[in-house]
Amino acid sequence: MGKMSELDRLKQEMPDYIKNKPSYISQGDWVCKKCGSQEVSQSAWVNINTEKLVDFVDDSTYWCDKCEEEVEPVMKEDFKKEEK
Repeated sequence: MGKMSELDRLKQEMPDYIKNKPSYISQGDWVCKKCGSQEVSQSAWVNINTEKLVDFVDDSTYWCDKCEEEVEPVMKEDFKKEEK
């Protein structure tokens, strides 16, 4: 089997990263403002030796896997309000 891409490897490791998120952000609260998908990734600093999450980038960009572009995340309840 071929070598796993860096993005695929990071996606596979994401559950460990979610455990290390700041406590004020709970899993599943944030969605893509454009489509409502929860498949949104955030820029982060990762230790290159241990591959452990160090911190989130202060001025992060966000990526929606469904839209395949940079997006703005919103709280799930705010997205539902905007749909109406």
